[in-house]
Amino acid sequence: MTSWKDVIDNPDERKVFEVLADPKWDFRTIDGIRKVSGLPNDEILSILNKYEGNLVRKSDIPGPQGKDIYTLKTDKAETQELLAKLRTFISKTVR
Repeated sequence: MTSWKDVIDNPDERKVFEVLADPKWDFRTIDGIRKVSGLPNDEILSILNKYEGNLVRKSDIPGPQGKDIYTLKTDKAETQELLAKLRTFISKTVR
């Protein structure tokens, strides 16, 4: 898989990818990306949409307050999301 560092050279796009690459977070909302990058939400969404599918992945499970959440496309992120889906399924069936 190609690393975003090898592909992204636009400074604003790099800001978004640097936020997504922060190891403190598995997924980020657009608002979270904006707070760190300083870019407007519409520009962030445009960048995310441009690279969704090859370098960026939107979670199937919404984040806080039902907002879309995004991460870098990696095998690790897909495994983490699968585990989150499993936890959600288990919590709903155990009640």
